[in-house]
Amino acid sequence: HGSASADIARIVIYLLAQNQTGIVFCNSIKSVNAIYELIEKEAHRQQHSIAVDCVATYFAGLSHDRRHAIIN
Repeated sequence: HGSASADIARIVIYLLAQNQTGIVFCNSIKSVNAIYELIEKEAHRQQHSIAVDCVATYFAGLSHDRRHAIIN
């Protein structure tokens, strides 16, 4: 689970560096937040801090305003 999550973070950073977009599906809000934190740490480690601005968490409990802000 840990190394798979770290691999996901590296893949996301790589894709963002290639100007690609995508969605990472998780089975819980806890997993969403954990993956987001790993992406944030990996982006800073690789000095791709701009990538963090391109990543957002999105799940059922978000307010309408937050969902709208993420989509737009």
